Amino acid sequence: MSIDGVNILQGWMSDENGEFNAESLTELEKKAAEGNVDAQINLCALKAENAEKVEENLAFLEKHASTGNNRAFLFLGVLYHEGIAKNDSDGSQKILLSIDNKKSESYLENVDVEKLPNAALMLGMNTWFKCCVCVRNESESEQESDYEKPTAEDYIKGEKRLISLYEIAEKNAIENWKKMAVSWLSLLYAIEGSPVYNLEKSKYWENKA
Repeated sequence: MSIDGVNILQGWMSDENGEFNAESLTELEKKAAEGNVDAQINLCALKAENAEKVEENLAFLEKHASTGNNRAFLFLGVLYHEGIAKNDSDGSQKILLSIDNKKSESYLENVDVEKLPNAALMLGMNTWFKCCVCVRNESESEQESDYEKPTAEDYIKGEKRLISLYEIAEKNAIENWKKMAVSWLSLLYAIEGSPVYNLEKSKYWENKA
């Protein structure tokens, strides 16, 4: 499972009720056995996320990413974003894959977001955490973060990512993504001292909520 217990990939592959049942897995395994590459990549990513043969499944994803496979790039980006852990019988947690946000972003940035828009959501989420949440937490406490302190380039890149997320959400009529992009843009432009600080733009996006 992911380090924080929220399995993003399993959520994406679940049905409209949020269920990923045995029937869904059986169908995926059948397609993978028939040689369907997308199914094979989906299955390996799910198994890795659930702490099954992590090294072997990551190697399979890496192999396909090296050929430019969009789906492999996306799933590797997610796995390094959330990390992988396994709970031992004594209740302790064993880390099988540490969170690595730099590596996560390097994979996600290779995804064609027109074909796999979830990559835009992940990049937008990374921007929100790095540039909005972590900056605020840093000023309020000494809480350790998985993100390094954002640079000027991070803010500029983040602005582009969030606008891209908004445009993709609007194009695909994904209302909850639009709401997130609007909220995150409003917060981003309100961060004093950042190169994108602009209260007028912050208010503009706030009013679109």
